[in-house]
Amino acid sequence: LSPKISSELSRYKFMIYFDAALNTERDNIICGDAFVISGQSNGIADVTGYDDSITYRSPYLNTYYMNNWFNSGSSTLWGIGGWAYTLADSLIVHTQSPVCILNGAVGGTTISQHIPGGVYYTDLKSRVDGAKLNGKIKAALWYQGETEPETQINQYATRFNTLYNAYKTEFGFQKMYVFQVRPAGCLYSLKILDIQKRFADNYPDVQ
Repeated sequence: LSPKISSELSRYKFMIYFDAALNTERDNIICGDAFVISGQSNGIADVTGYDDSITYRSPYLNTYYMNNWFNSGSSTLWGIGGWAYTLADSLIVHTQSPVCILNGAVGGTTISQHIPGGVYYTDLKSRVDGAKLNGKIKAALWYQGETEPETQINQYATRFNTLYNAYKTEFGFQKMYVFQVRPAGCLYSLKILDIQKRFADNYPDVQ
């Protein structure tokens, strides 16, 4: 069986019968767009207790962690991130499709911790694998750069290339959005800004 469902604000239920007897059923099935967010604290935009103050609720905003699916229909989703809620709300309203967000951003981390071999790349990939979203991510959002040691600035572009290729291969995103970090009051942060602004020239699907 290979039934098709539409990408819309609807929830489906499947019931399979053998010889007129119900064999199995699955409820709350949806079809929509999936996004990954990664980087450092900018990608989370979170403070202690902030998640509890978010009042946005939608059964069509979903995430996957700890080997389970969750939606925000009745409670705040842990780990979505502050501005990601606003993004999800806008996407749901304008596209009229459900949204899944997997946020792998971790405060105070370097880019090397998010590329293959880094613990946070492994964590995010395991969530994408568990959700069976390999090759199905619509967009990846990268927000990082303030934590890079000055001695490693010259490797940033090379490490981003590694991250880009790994995300493209494993997640299959259609677009990647890179957020420039704010100036951190030191010269090397300006170097990061200059490196990041050139990514759109070197990668056709990066903005």
